[in-house]
Amino acid sequence: MPGEFSSKTKWQLIAQQVCNILTTLKHKGVRMRLKHIAMIAVLLTPLWAPSTLVAAQHHDHSGHEHTTAAVEQVHQGYGIVESVDPSTATIRLDHEPIASLRWPQMVMDLKVQNADMLSGLEQGDRIVFDLLQSESGFIITRIEERD
Repeated sequence: MPGEFSSKTKWQLIAQQVCNILTTLKHKGVRMRLKHIAMIAVLLTPLWAPSTLVAAQHHDHSGHEHTTAAVEQVHQGYGIVESVDPSTATIRLDHEPIASLRWPQMVMDLKVQNADMLSGLEQGDRIVFDLLQSESGFIITRIEERD
């Protein structure tokens, strides 16, 4: 369905949000044991898993034309640089909500298309960026500083 997350994207988003929550809790001095975290994940699973599984089981592609050309949707985001790592072509951003992906505001690490895109960027820089979804996840294809 248009606008729906694939199960891979949904799981990646959920995993990233859990990591962000745990990092926040750690910074606030809250200690959680691994078994508590596992219990929370197990309890939350029914909230997102059934709709994904039902959609995957009941969607019939038999009447659709299949082509080898994929339609790539560009998603634009705005954020503040927390860190850059040119050696892994990764940027950590605190980004605003991205409506086209239905992503809330969050801090996350994203790969960039080319490590050279990170040159000159520093912690605290405000940027606008474009995202494309690849087989390995989302990748930033354009970064510009903004005022």
